[in-house]
Amino acid sequence: MAKYFVTGGSGFVGRHLCRRLAADGHSLRCAVRKTSDTDHLKDLDAELVELDLAHSGDDLEQAIDGCDAVYHVAGLTRATSPDQLYSVNRDGTQRLCEAAAAQADPPPILYVSSLAAVGPARQGNPKRTEDFPKPISNYGRSKRAGERQAELVADRVPITIVRPGIVFGEENREMLPMFQPIRHFAVHPMPGGDLRVSLIYISDLIDLLLKAMADGKRISHREDPQSKFDGVGYYFAADQHQPNYEELGEMLAEAVGVDNLHSLSLPKPILWTSATLSELTGRALGQAYVFNLDKIREATAGSWICDVSHTREELGFEPSQSLESRLQQTADWYRDAGWL
Repeated sequence: MAKYFVTGGSGFVGRHLCRRLAADGHSLRCAVRKTSDTDHLKDLDAELVELDLAHSGDDLEQAIDGCDAVYHVAGLTRATSPDQLYSVNRDGTQRLCEAAAAQADPPPILYVSSLAAVGPARQGNPKRTEDFPKPISNYGRSKRAGERQAELVADRVPITIVRPGIVFGEENREMLPMFQPIRHFAVHPMPGGDLRVSLIYISDLIDLLLKAMADGKRISHREDPQSKFDGVGYYFAADQHQPNYEELGEMLAEAVGVDNLHSLSLPKPILWTSATLSELTGRALGQAYVFNLDKIREATAGSWICDVSHTREELGFEPSQSLESRLQQTADWYRDAGWL
């Protein structure tokens, strides 16, 4: 059995990953912050190392020492300023990669990035792994900056990168607001246009992360950020069914048992004004809200769809159930947990 170093083990994806690794008999060493909720990690007998990726130094090299591989799951999805996003998603990734490179036998790294690092699809053409990344949001640019740090040390450390679409499932709070207005008011607010999105259920993503670590190719070393991008070692994580917002609303309505759903296409001025007010309120209170200008920028920029044939062919990955059944499972969990 292996010993894994995991960042982000207290987050949504990280906690599911740690449970799976522990269930498979592996031992865990997890990087945690002072403010992290670590009860579930203690239940897994994980070794906890208190450090902050954005400010760590030699302590990170010591933390990785003796581990067989690294799952880098930690990352900020929202912040009160772009600098906060970059300090974790770019600088934290740089420090982690350099710490791994400093090991006598550098362990492989599986880095969980995001479809946001690639940018939206244009003219309905799904993004392919070999497409040159063109992120359009602060979050997407910070995640791409993290990928760049990985590319810079790829000649010294074996690294594989997975780019998930929207991740949902049990214990996930970020997608809950999409279920709530449908369940309580039979209303599905959405951005205008025939925009499509990629989604992946949490346990399917965990399956893919394990496959990518074991069998995935490693990314290429690239010094020049403008050099040809080959996409080797990059894998999209998404269900093959990539619905538009209206279709997604209908699937959510079925999952929560709502008939006669009213899909409400919101004008862009309303979306931008609401997001501006939300962001200004968050800054004033020192809190990072999910509904912000960055998310509206992404939501209205185009379709977030990707070609997953590369992932299927190289890793043999297929979600074990349909997207509809996974949304139903999620709705059932929300209901049982009293969230919905």
